[in-house]
Amino acid sequence: MELFKRKCLQELYYNGTIDPKELRRPRRVLKENDMRRIAQMAVHHPVWSARKTANEAAARGTPRVHRTTIARNLQRIGYLKWVPKKLLMLTEKQRLNRLEWCRENVNRDWENI
Repeated sequence: MELFKRKCLQELYYNGTIDPKELRRPRRVLKENDMRRIAQMAVHHPVWSARKTANEAAARGTPRVHRTTIARNLQRIGYLKWVPKKLLMLTEKQRLNRLEWCRENVNRDWENI
């Protein structure tokens, strides 16, 4: 911390300004292996929250990061924060009704509707 303060003071003394990015805490970037591990957990456990995924990843060797970091990185690689609702399959009666309708309309000219 002292080194950081000294660097900021030197920068201010010599240049008269300090880059605001240098005043921030350095971002913790997840490595490729860490992201692969998190993506695998998202595939195998799609209903886990970002917090649970972050805790499990930390238990398995990934650096401890905030849940929003996990969510942001999963979103970046294409995983969304929700799981699609499972739809029930057609009942036998619905399937037969649909098949009957298809047979009735198989010769219909669909260009002139």
